[in-house]
Amino acid sequence: MKTEILGKAGADASPARQGTPQGRLKLPDRKRPYIPALTRHPRLPARLLSAKVRPVQPLIGITCDISVPDPEQPHRLRVFSPIAYQDAIARAGGVPVLLSPQVELIESYLDRLDGLVLTGGDDVDVRAMNADLHPKAKVMHPRRQAFELALLKALDRRRQLPTLGICLGMQLMAVHHAGPAALIQHLPDEPGHDEQSAARHARDFAHTVRPTAAEARHRIEPGPVASWHHQAIRSGVPLGPLVVTMTADDGTVEAVEDPQRPFYLGVQWHPERTSDERTGLDVIRRLVQAAAARTTS
Repeated sequence: MKTEILGKAGADASPARQGTPQGRLKLPDRKRPYIPALTRHPRLPARLLSAKVRPVQPLIGITCDISVPDPEQPHRLRVFSPIAYQDAIARAGGVPVLLSPQVELIESYLDRLDGLVLTGGDDVDVRAMNADLHPKAKVMHPRRQAFELALLKALDRRRQLPTLGICLGMQLMAVHHAGPAALIQHLPDEPGHDEQSAARHARDFAHTVRPTAAEARHRIEPGPVASWHHQAIRSGVPLGPLVVTMTADDGTVEAVEDPQRPFYLGVQWHPERTSDERTGLDVIRRLVQAAAARTTS
């Protein structure tokens, strides 16, 4: 019995194949590429030949907060994330992935993720940067701060990874690039502000943000936003590669970006909680679209 692969045997075979012992498999001609004729396979289901390829949804990492239910039991630390971030990413077409604050896993995270959201939270602890802490500051957990600053440092080597900083996330971007001098630790203490004006930036009170004269790679339409913060980025100081692209009517910095990266954007407000689509879901959607472009390039 003869066995043949994509050719004839015996006298009809090419000279290079004549004399092949019976029972031995013949290899395809190496002079031309071998492309299996799957469509002629008698057992290949027709549905595989006509099936539509499902679009790949990008994986979007979300940094998490840390709570301490009982200070006397540190092993009971809890990692959590408001579900509004996850809902917004899913609505925008992404797959939300919560990131445990494990510094040793940062490179593994970034190897797998298509985009990243640095979320809101408590205040930056500037004491870790040899600066004095404002008495009104309510600092974030030190493990979270160490993780996210290390994450930002790793992103300096992964400049193509789309990144969105929200509220605290934007402030961390500025502190990472320009140090604690870039941070206003308590907005009411700033010239032109008081407790009443600063209250417009708290408890999701709606106020309007507008583009600056700076050329923005990611231009956001002016509109109302929901925010909740008492710290902010200081205007008029060098922010490293960051450019201020939006402000509130009282001059508070509302958005920054690095124009040398494909998508590296920080916003002071909470787009996941903003009802106006221009300044809300559309901001999240831009991140997801930038991440999706990486999966298809």
